[in-house]
Amino acid sequence: MTSNRSNIWKYIIVFIVPLIFLVIPKTEIYTREMAIAIAATFCFLAWAAVELTNILIPSLLWPAVLILTGTVTYADVYGCFVDSAIVAVAATFILAATLDRVGLLRRMAFSVAKIFGGSYIGTVYGLFAATFIVAIATFASGECIFAAITYGAVMAFGLAKTRAGSVLMMSGMLGGVTMRMIIYYPIFCKTMQKSVSSVDPNFTISQMDLLIYNWPVIIFCLVFIYLLIKIFVKPEDVAHLNSKEYYISELEKMGKMTTAEKLGVVVLLGIMAMIMTSSIHGLDYMYAFVIGAAIMFIFGYGSNDDIGGAKPDMIFFLASCMAIGSVCSAVGITSAISSFATPILQGLGEIATLIITLVFGFVLNLCMTPMAMLGGFTGMLYDLFLNVGLNPMAGVMAFYQSTDLVILPYEFLSFLYFFAYGIMSMKDFFVMHLMKTVLWILFFIVLIVPYWMFAGLI
Repeated sequence: MTSNRSNIWKYIIVFIVPLIFLVIPKTEIYTREMAIAIAATFCFLAWAAVELTNILIPSLLWPAVLILTGTVTYADVYGCFVDSAIVAVAATFILAATLDRVGLLRRMAFSVAKIFGGSYIGTVYGLFAATFIVAIATFASGECIFAAITYGAVMAFGLAKTRAGSVLMMSGMLGGVTMRMIIYYPIFCKTMQKSVSSVDPNFTISQMDLLIYNWPVIIFCLVFIYLLIKIFVKPEDVAHLNSKEYYISELEKMGKMTTAEKLGVVVLLGIMAMIMTSSIHGLDYMYAFVIGAAIMFIFGYGSNDDIGGAKPDMIFFLASCMAIGSVCSAVGITSAISSFATPILQGLGEIATLIITLVFGFVLNLCMTPMAMLGGFTGMLYDLFLNVGLNPMAGVMAFYQSTDLVILPYEFLSFLYFFAYGIMSMKDFFVMHLMKTVLWILFFIVLIVPYWMFAGLI
């Protein structure tokens, strides 16, 4: 009976709630196309969230509905399906499956745990540190590597689809993605500079700017990880991971590194090198993951089972999620949000404006990619702060931080890479990221704003 009631609620959420958006009276602003896009997207994401069926079904149905209703064009909804990121993710899934099978990811996970005290808590912080180090080495561009390392740790400890495993996933996301706030991430930083160039041609963002103004993010991540462990992890669920001898014995069982593992290390280092030198060779480093996966097969260490690791359901989900931003832009949702928010931002004091800027970014994240956000609105916010006599760099930094405030995986491709492995439930992702978003805003008000005042940014 309980199961039947649960299924009924799932159907209501997925199919009945979206109808609300369709019956709302249409205006010049709220058009038919906008209503259909919102309803279809809500249905798609809710379908995935409640796990009504395999995630492949809504991923295929969502673009089909938008095309059949004439809401958007093929280019709007299917453009992301030919993005190099899709190819890279498929290759990364295969590479991760190979490295996991030959034992490299498992060895890395147990080695990190051993180094950081031989406990679950030490492992969580160790994974945060490991992904952060890789982020520094790759200028925050090694999302697929961060995700693969984290996936390996969760699988090695047998924590897939558990709260303890989800906390490990969060530590990898925080170390590899969130900590980009203090790392010069060329893609985002150059996008912001280009957006502002029409207002201020001399505007730049340096590594030192990010480090000086955003270093408190380190404190947030360390405290937030502690809260995640205390709130979501039961000691008995990770009791077997709280013995250093356990990690040592597992490493001893694995013996010396095999040739396959050594080749895996070379492949990972090669991928990192290609990312680090991307500004020199100018090639799309996403294809480094394709080459890396191919090398493991060419030398005979890949298998047909690893091909199954490509997860077609998650790849189609990833592509559909990436298209949400272009769909929102095509039907006018993005411009409507901008028109509504700009007057609000103009009539506030400096601190209130910064807080609203952070919230504004959070809302934009729901309907467009961080790249589109930064490219389309950084210049506008810079100009707005100048016109009201506020330090525009403060506005840029607040807006940049808002790109990390997500509650669903589709909002940011870097987080989507982690979720796409399918070992963290949508419920856990939503709850933990919602908690992070709320605490981040509070942290921004209580600590970052006072620090910026002290540092002279405000």
